[in-house]
Amino acid sequence: MAERYRAVVDLSYPAPGSVKAVIAAGGMSKMTEAQRSKIIIKYVKAGAYAESLPEKSIKWLLKGGLIKAAAAPKGRR
Repeated sequence: MAERYRAVVDLSYPAPGSVKAVIAAGGMSKMTEAQRSKIIIKYVKAGAYAESLPEKSIKWLLKGGLIKAAAAPKGRR
């Protein structure tokens, strides 16, 4: 099972199906309005599990203290 993470602050990030488009464009800031309108953004409140984070972002999110590793919920392995 992959590592689970909890958000320390409110987060927003592209859903897994949208990550390739964002990377191909060089980031959200380089996308046109039409391209951005097709991107699905996930929102996570502080303290909630941050599911399906972009793999490329996990290291810097951990280093910056924006997420932390979390134990699996009781009853799950």
